[in-house]
Amino acid sequence: MNGVPREPRAGAGASVTLPLRRSRSQRLDHPLGLPNRYITQEDVQLQLMSRMDYLSCLFQNCTLRSFNGVVEGTKEQYRPGWKAYVSFMHAVLRADPLLHSPFMEWGQCNMGSAGIPYPVVVIRAFMEHLQFSRNHSGPLINSYLSAVRFNLLHSGVSVEFFAHPLVRAARAATEREWRSSHPQADSKTLPASVDFCTHLAECALKANNPHVFMERWSYAIMAKTAFTCLLRVSEYMVTPAGHHILAGATTFERRQCLAPSGETVISFVSPAKVHSIPKHEITAVDYSVRSAKNDQPGVGHPFHMERVVASKNAAFDVVGDLYDWCCVTRPPDEAPLFSWSLGTKWPSVMKFNLALKDTARSLGLPHNRVSSHSLRIGGASALAAAGSSDRDIMILGRWKSLVFLNYVRSSQLSSSRSMELIVDPRSFTTLDIHRLSRR
Repeated sequence: MNGVPREPRAGAGASVTLPLRRSRSQRLDHPLGLPNRYITQEDVQLQLMSRMDYLSCLFQNCTLRSFNGVVEGTKEQYRPGWKAYVSFMHAVLRADPLLHSPFMEWGQCNMGSAGIPYPVVVIRAFMEHLQFSRNHSGPLINSYLSAVRFNLLHSGVSVEFFAHPLVRAARAATEREWRSSHPQADSKTLPASVDFCTHLAECALKANNPHVFMERWSYAIMAKTAFTCLLRVSEYMVTPAGHHILAGATTFERRQCLAPSGETVISFVSPAKVHSIPKHEITAVDYSVRSAKNDQPGVGHPFHMERVVASKNAAFDVVGDLYDWCCVTRPPDEAPLFSWSLGTKWPSVMKFNLALKDTARSLGLPHNRVSSHSLRIGGASALAAAGSSDRDIMILGRWKSLVFLNYVRSSQLSSSRSMELIVDPRSFTTLDIHRLSRR
């Protein structure tokens, strides 16, 4: 969405009068219905709380602080699933959504006497309700369960029962049944490639309207940056999550050769002032992603990109493209890096995804399997095909486990290498089998 960035919320330490009643129109973000503010020392003194009330306030603040530490985008994503679960518990089971007390008929239920935990029965019943009464898909049901787990966890409820074999088996069976009856839904997101990003950049040059040109030009540079640095869309585009790169967190590295001594001097220039530096003196760019999906505390992650000038072996110059962009836009420090008109305008995620799908169509690819995530997948796939180690891919993509292997797609080059190794008679011989049989 174009417009002025939203102002940050007031700090946690701000003293606000504690409301005695809550307006019905005010939305409750926390599953326990906690007010979206912290109880201050002033509130405690005004209400003359006992030790138990004070302890309750401390617990409430801690619970709310933990919940507020999660980005808004994640909470919005989990909202529909939690709403469906609460509705099921109230309308169908007529029981407490936080599982503190069972529904009325639980004592007559043979499952309890069989040793099946009450939360397991509730979750399995909720899954069947979604499948047969609501006709939800397997992936959506599992997404709703993730939402239930998230909200129960932030309500102080133990969520260990989600690892119960009956729950895990039900989740796997639901997904498998759905995918077997909807084979077209099993198509994975396709990765982007270097020539995909190049084609997207070529489309930007065809725009006649200045505003449309700026939008498409931003698409091209964002795609190249996301592809080469394995970025998530919320890390380079303005979204409710607020992870996007700021111009103030970006610096260009300048290497200047002084005459007549020939000494090289290194300096750093901001995006707003880089237009005064010759392009050939720009050798690298540094920027920081403030927070991320797997960086809830907001520690941030620094990136360093050495400049690789476009050549026969380099399809594009990402650092050079960023230099050209900042020379034109000159974004202020507090503005998103990929913005223009002094940081008041930036591209929308929806239009960016549509541009990626249009590029897929023009290249003869199924557009419904292409999205902004294709860029992150494509960068990881390109690194894997070029022989980069799993460790290097994990570090660049900031994966904390080998889960990224689910995203990597094999290239023709990597498949050929694997085939050559497999059919090589020296790779694994009968002599090797004899050695194994003697152990």
